[in-house]
Amino acid sequence: MSKRLILVFILSSVSLLGLMTFYIYERDYNKENNEVNQHYFKMKNTINEISLECLKARAITYNNYDKLNQLVFTLETLSLIGLSNDENQKNLQNVSEKKRLKKDIDIYINNVNQFLRYLSGIKNSYILLTTLNDKLLSSDINQKYKKDFLQSVYYFTKAIILNDTLYIEKAHKYLDKLNIKSVDQKDVKILSAFFIHTKFLSDNYKTFQEYYFKVIDKDILNELSTRKNELDITLNKNLYFLNLLTAFIFLLFLISFIIIIYLLLKSSRENLRLILMKEHIDYSYYHDSLTLLR
Repeated sequence: MSKRLILVFILSSVSLLGLMTFYIYERDYNKENNEVNQHYFKMKNTINEISLECLKARAITYNNYDKLNQLVFTLETLSLIGLSNDENQKNLQNVSEKKRLKKDIDIYINNVNQFLRYLSGIKNSYILLTTLNDKLLSSDINQKYKKDFLQSVYYFTKAIILNDTLYIEKAHKYLDKLNIKSVDQKDVKILSAFFIHTKFLSDNYKTFQEYYFKVIDKDILNELSTRKNELDITLNKNLYFLNLLTAFIFLLFLISFIIIIYLLLKSSRENLRLILMKEHIDYSYYHDSLTLLR
């Protein structure tokens, strides 16, 4: 009987240890899950702020990019923290998801940096074009091509303000009529500068616009949501299997506990029976079975 009790006791102790292990894992899981949610929330807010700052940078001619650069740095730092501080490195799927997210973030940051690089050149050319426009209006430039220059400046300006490359195509209808070799010598300097900046806008505005929409459309938020959902699925799947295992361990513990109670009761009854038997034997030993006298 004692061997059975020892075996059942060991079984129940192992079950209890399993339950304690699950409690610790679930506590760590909840902690990690909260940290992941907070981390992704910070990344999402940072991306929204970057998008807003890019809109402001696009709309305002003279704008300081310090805040935008700081936000980009913050986003890059968050993506690195999300990978390096992974508390579940044993789960390769989690690490893989975070690496994919880091790659997506890197692409987004590159789009923002390219947007700013092109924006600086676009703004510079836009400012100089408006300055040239004022000079053209007040100059005594030859009237036979003055109108074509002014119209092309008008359409380039409209393209930048409305963010529509269609107006650049319209501007070229007037630019195509012009030739630097055909202008008067006194107008060569101002018109050479004009051609340099219109060429820059023609060659780069479409690329600038592509980066602009990549930043503003915030496709990265969809990627962020996808990576977050995939990570949640992985974590929840692990927790689901652990719950099943814990239910089994708890059942084992319950069965062990019931067996222990049963064996203790049985042992108690057996002890009581032995005591009564001993008393009966002792009584029979000291008393005559017929007269019941000593």
